[in-house]
Amino acid sequence: MLKFSVPADYKLETIYRYSLLNEQYSDRCVYETYGQLTENNVYGSGRPVGLLPTLNTKSLEKYIYVSHEHNIKFNYIFNATCLGNREFQNETISKMESFFELIESLGVDYITVAIPAVMDFIKKRGYQFKLKASTLCGITNVNKAKKYMDFGAERFVVCEDINRDFNTLQQLCDTFPNCVEVIVNVICLSHCMFRPFHQNQGSHNYEHGDAGVKYYEHQCMLQRLENSANLVKMNWVRPEDLNYYCKTGINLFKIQGRHLVEQGDIVRCVEAYLNESYDGDLMFLLNCFSQTSPFNVKIDNKRLDGFIKGFYERKQICQNNCARCSYCDSFAKNAIQVEDAKHKGDIGSTYLRKVNPYSLYLEQKQ
Repeated sequence: MLKFSVPADYKLETIYRYSLLNEQYSDRCVYETYGQLTENNVYGSGRPVGLLPTLNTKSLEKYIYVSHEHNIKFNYIFNATCLGNREFQNETISKMESFFELIESLGVDYITVAIPAVMDFIKKRGYQFKLKASTLCGITNVNKAKKYMDFGAERFVVCEDINRDFNTLQQLCDTFPNCVEVIVNVICLSHCMFRPFHQNQGSHNYEHGDAGVKYYEHQCMLQRLENSANLVKMNWVRPEDLNYYCKTGINLFKIQGRHLVEQGDIVRCVEAYLNESYDGDLMFLLNCFSQTSPFNVKIDNKRLDGFIKGFYERKQICQNNCARCSYCDSFAKNAIQVEDAKHKGDIGSTYLRKVNPYSLYLEQKQ
């Protein structure tokens, strides 16, 4: 059974639509939605609160109740990568305990956590909900996965950087069957140097507002615009490629995009993955059909047929040394309109460099 974890938009109508989709398939389903409170929530997460759907306790309780009526679970996201060491102070520990008791009373089934210390507290305190280790834990091998499982996690989302490392994925599945989850619509660059800092910035966003909120996002965009082949090097999984992951032993898949559910079409995205087929712009699908940037370059999804097959059949094909390999570049040339990519790249790069906060600061000093 293929199981999909999808971002919640907190609309009851969406739950009804997922329920209907689940009835159509005997071998795949939406098994959980996930999200977090935004009102009176003093804990950050991997997404800036200002980009998420507004949600209070009463609305979440009703949403979970209706979800359970349709056999869909709810996973609460508590995956801040930094709490400023407050998690070790008795006052904060007491507040966290009360907060976890609150979400437990709402009927939460799972909680996704990134900080091991928070996992340790949850395990020692004991709650009815189960623990999932976030992709932000950076799980890239069996040894690291075991550490998180020892800390109480019942399943884990692997680091996106190993999405195409089928050797490691196979080892994880052999060691922890039915516990390995993969994010499919990845839009981050592989092995991005900004990733941990972007995560920490997002974790503290609720404290400091939107100051600098676009810096790391813009750095990511710059790398994509300056070399369109980087779009192919992102560790996404197309709907057509799910079968390679199933053969490896993975049956848990996550669609990310909590920040996109209000502007995009999350149900359409879910349908594409349930159908294991999509004809159109891959970037549009990865962004849950939300227009996230005027500089997005179109990728013809069907022209990438056979791309992931290379990683699956030639397990050592990627050595993470792009200067000595042209595998991704060859597919990029076939799937991306080079002139369109160059045009948008030139315009986008110029704009993003102009709005860099450090460039603006230095200009003001002159």
